[in-house]
Amino acid sequence: MRVTIIAADNAVIVNGKGGKADCSDILKQGISVVQWYDSVGEIEYVGHAQPNEEIYNLGPYQGVIDSVKFPEPSPPPPKPQPPLVVTTPSPTPIEKLLFDMENRILALEGKPSMPLVEFLARLNQMHTDYQTLLDAAIEAAKKKAAGNA
Repeated sequence: MRVTIIAADNAVIVNGKGGKADCSDILKQGISVVQWYDSVGEIEYVGHAQPNEEIYNLGPYQGVIDSVKFPEPSPPPPKPQPPLVVTTPSPTPIEKLLFDMENRILALEGKPSMPLVEFLARLNQMHTDYQTLLDAAIEAAKKKAAGNA
C-alpha cells in the first residue's frame, strides 16, 4: 500500500486516490508529511526542524488513514444522443405541379421585354401541360381508390 499524509492540508492519498481526513493530531506533533511505501516509510517534519525519520510501522497513523473521506466519483457523462433526423415528406404530384408552375411564372416575369402575346402563349401552354398532368394524377388516384375498395 502506498500512503501519503499531508497534515497541513488534511489530505491523505491512498494508492493514488486522494481524500480528506483530520490530521490535526499529526500536525501537533510537528509532522508535516508521512510517506509510506508498502513496508517502510518516512516522516517529514514541519519546516524541516529535524531530519526526516524512517519508520517501519504505519500503526500510529492508521486511524487517520481509516477516517479518510474520499469524494464521490463523478457520474458518467451522458450518452450522446443520436442526431436529429428531420424527414421532409415527398411532395404530392399536385404540389410538384404548383411548384413548377410558380417557378415558370417567376422566370417569365424576369423578362420584361417579352411581348404580351408570347407571354400569354407560354402561359396557355403551361396550363395545358398542367391540366394533362393533373388529369393523369386524378385518374391514378381514382384507380388506386378503386383498387382499395
